[in-house]
Parts: sequence; structure tokens; C-alpha cells
Amino acid sequence: MKRKLFAGLLAAVIALTGSPAVGGVANVVYAEDVVTEITSEKIALNDASLAGEDGFFELSVGEEVLGYSNAVDASGKKLNFETEWRFVTDEELSDVGLAVQFYSKYDDAKKASEDTNRVVFDGVIPAGAFGKYVYKWVAAGLLDDAGNLTSDIAFKLLRSVYPVTDWGDTDYQTFCLNDNEKTVSVYSIYNNDTAFSASFQKIITVGGKKYAINAIGDYALDNTNGSSGLRSVTMHSGITSIGKEAFKGAKNLKTIKIKGKITSVGKNAFNGINKKAVFKIKASAADYKKIVSLIKKSGVTKTVTFKRI
Repeated sequence: MKRKLFAGLLAAVIALTGSPAVGGVANVVYAEDVVTEITSEKIALNDASLAGEDGFFELSVGEEVLGYSNAVDASGKKLNFETEWRFVTDEELSDVGLAVQFYSKYDDAKKASEDTNRVVFDGVIPAGAFGKYVYKWVAAGLLDDAGNLTSDIAFKLLRSVYPVTDWGDTDYQTFCLNDNEKTVSVYSIYNNDTAFSASFQKIITVGGKKYAINAIGDYALDNTNGSSGLRSVTMHSGITSIGKEAFKGAKNLKTIKIKGKITSVGKNAFNGINKKAVFKIKASAADYKKIVSLIKKSGVTKTVTFKRI
């Protein structure tokens, strides 16, 4: 299998460059018997990763998969993009028969490459990839003085950092598939400086299949653009778990409405919320006491108040 896959990559370089051989292959990296990287003597891919068009490592259904990387020479010096090197396009890679991007349930390159149920796809991430990992071949080559691709090309098989999420019917939340593959958690709540309130669907549909939302995941609130926007949160009765640091840093979060039975609250789930925040909890007397205890034990500031509604 090593020989076949390696030969296929050599054929890709030959077809792209017209050269009789790869220009000085210095290193071929295997994940057991699967080629995961080919480094030329003159060029290598450095800090390579997969991300969406927004640059985030999180990839969602319907997004384009983009490869990000720098190119360096043998000494580690950064090469100049578009004057000294360029990416080999997906079209060029697929033209020589390379499965440019595919998805699999496995987070291991060997298992994913041998997965008989892996799915090769073009374009954006399909619904079938929900909860799975995306893999993509990225290649970069040196340019000659005329700006043409040379035989010095580096290849790398990249994997998405996280399993694929879905936006549901929202424009500011994403959801991840739970281990039971029957329910989902709120994965990201995209936050900005504009005031907004967050509420959550009870059901999302992905690829024609319905999933119940039963949890707020760890680190759910994305603070890339600051944490001042979120003002209130309403959790429906189906949500039973709140992950660690889920709402950390939401300094203007003043109202948290909880309906139903919360059975777990992660450490520092509400760390840094407004000091005068009010938790409004709709539950039986016994469940109310349990929920309050869980929130207090998670590390919430002592100045917040609780009300049973």
C-alpha cells in the first residue's frame, strides 16, 4: 500500500510539472502504511491547517474547506507567496486522480484512509459529514523565473481540528453531534459587541435527520470579537447540561432563564458574567435547590441572585 500511494503522488507531480521525477524528495512521512506528507529538499509546508472561509478552525456543513499554510525552504526560511511559490490547486490535484478531500468518522489518518465508508466530495461540506472529520490534501510548489510550477512540490494530508458542526436554523450558533449520535450540543455561540439575547432550538435537522438539543458545550461562547454583546440567555426544558466555561467572560450577561432539570454545570460556566446577574429558574422546589447548588459550586460570583419562577 505504501508503494501504490507513494507512486500515485509521484505521478501527480509528474503530471502537474511535466518533469520526469520529483525534484529531490527529502522526506516521506507515513502514518503506518499511509503517506501523510511528502517534503521536497527545497520546500515544505509549515503551520498547515484546515479552516473555513472565516479563518476559524471550526468547520460546518455548507462551508468550503480551505487549507492554510506557509512555505519554507530547507533551512526553515519563509518563502514569498506567489513570487517563489504557490499552492497546487484542488483542480490540479483532482485532475491526476488524487482524492483531494473526504470525510470519515475516524480522527486517525490511517483509519480514515482505509475507511470503506469514507466519502470523497467536491465543493462545500455535505450534510453527511456532520459529526465526522474532514481530510484534505494540500500541496505547494516552487515557481521558476517565469512563474511556472517546478518539480519541487510538498504535499500534506490535513485533518479538521474538530468534528464537523452544523448551523441549524440560526446565524450565530453551531451544534455538534454527541457520542450517542442521537442528540446534539450547542457548540459555539458567536458573540460580538452588538447587544443580543441567546435562545436555543429544541430540535435541529441535518441531512433530513432530526436531533434534540440537550446541552450547552464547553467554551460555547466564542470571544474572538469580544464578550460584551450577550445580554440574556434562555434555556429550554430539554437542556440538562451546561459545559465548563460555557459563558465565561460575558460581562454584560444579566439574565439567565432556565427551564427544567439541569443535572450538571461545568467549572466556571458563568465566570465573569455581570455581577448583578439574575438566574430565573422554572423548576420544582427540589429541583430548584439542586440547580442553584450546581451553579454556585461551578464558581459563579456570590453577588448574583436566584429566583424561582
